Amino acid sequence: MNYYLKCEHCGHLNEVKTEYLVFCQQCNKKLGNNYTNWKMTNFGKSFEDFKKEACITSDHLQQQEPKSKSKKKRMTRKQWIAIIIGITMMVIIGKGTELLIRHYFYPSLEKYTQIEWTQQTCGTLGLRLEAPLELKPGSEMEKQIPEEAMNLIQSVESYQTDVKNRKLYIMANSIRYNPEINASLDGAIQGSIQEFQNKMDVENFQYDVTPIRQGELVGGLITGKWKEGSDLVGYRMVIFVKGTAMWQVLVGYDYTDPFGREIADKIIQSIRITPNIAALQLPSIFAQ
Repeated sequence: MNYYLKCEHCGHLNEVKTEYLVFCQQCNKKLGNNYTNWKMTNFGKSFEDFKKEACITSDHLQQQEPKSKSKKKRMTRKQWIAIIIGITMMVIIGKGTELLIRHYFYPSLEKYTQIEWTQQTCGTLGLRLEAPLELKPGSEMEKQIPEEAMNLIQSVESYQTDVKNRKLYIMANSIRYNPEINASLDGAIQGSIQEFQNKMDVENFQYDVTPIRQGELVGGLITGKWKEGSDLVGYRMVIFVKGTAMWQVLVGYDYTDPFGREIADKIIQSIRITPNIAALQLPSIFAQ
């Protein structure tokens, strides 16, 4: 049985697959009746209790709104496309992490705290960040996206650092969908998480998702670590969506290096996104 959470703003029925559903997949406004808020007044109750008590079931929808099937199908397709994009992003990241930790030519990441960082523009959709390494454009991610999904995408821009002999990896992606497709934040986040969990060589995958909102942008910050072979990899990843656009930045680092998290946080905190470059200039996503 499927469960849905109704948006108080636009009335859209958001399918509840995870406790991290915070923003409406149709209008991108915050769902006031999300699981986190509900749990504050329902102490001791579980996510399953939330679905049964606060959500609408698919059985109820079939009884009350039999004509709504076509609309749900369209929304499922949009979410599926977002998940596909999240998965293909993680495929590329997986290739990078194979070399991320295993080469120790650089004994410590401390050197990156002592050099001058550069501000870099990653693509044409308004994504900028500061980093100690140069990010270069690549086409690998676009090659990995299925043809069916590419038919619904206007552009894909991917920038990444060279991972050879390094203990720090940075990847920045910008995607523009066709006008009839709305980017799904929940789909992108869950697609990324699922790909990590399904990777055969990833063990003890840990993650925490924090909702982020900056101006017109809604997003999520995913943080955690995983074990790959004998290596521990820490990561910081932020995903933002607005309308037909989605932005993703991931920083992977040697979890055992005392400077890894400091550097990753600094990179994430430097991110600035200008959804409409000609008319809008946003401050840092973590600015107070």
